[in-house]
Amino acid sequence: LACNPVMQSSKQARALRLSGFCFLALKDFEQALEKLQQAEALFHDPLGAYLLLKLFVLTRSDRVNTLLMQILNDNSASLDICMGSLALLTEAEMLDDAKKGFHQLWMRFQDCPWEQASVIGPRYFDALCSLSHVEDALLILDDCCSAISRQGSHLGDCENSMGTNQGAKAPQISRIQEYNKWSNLV
Repeated sequence: LACNPVMQSSKQARALRLSGFCFLALKDFEQALEKLQQAEALFHDPLGAYLLLKLFVLTRSDRVNTLLMQILNDNSASLDICMGSLALLTEAEMLDDAKKGFHQLWMRFQDCPWEQASVIGPRYFDALCSLSHVEDALLILDDCCSAISRQGSHLGDCENSMGTNQGAKAPQISRIQEYNKWSNLV
């Protein structure tokens, strides 16, 4: 039986990624870097890029911001992977880079008010407040509250920035609950 070369590359990359993850857990950063870069070169996967970003954050590499922007602009990277990537930076107190990343993600999902208001907005707001950018934080808060008021129950019915329907409906949350959640942030 002939093997599908793409599937074979995918499996090899997965094995390399797992190996890189193990080296990362053992804090053997040189081996982790080698394995993760080999995996990405063989077959790109947003999770592999996330692991590479984690390594760059741990080692305070000067490549953090470049890789972060690649992840955030990668249409195959889910919102969860993007938010996880930004969480790596905020936890490492790399807040200036995180702020730039949140802005990029905010713009990527500009046609999806639910994702902006419920997922990206609260964390973007926190990052801006941590940097003492209160006016910018209040603008994000206002945008989120406006989106919730304007869209109501239609918040989950949007096309994402990649042009495909997420298929997920917004959780059934009342406007009052959403308003209370946001007002507690201020």
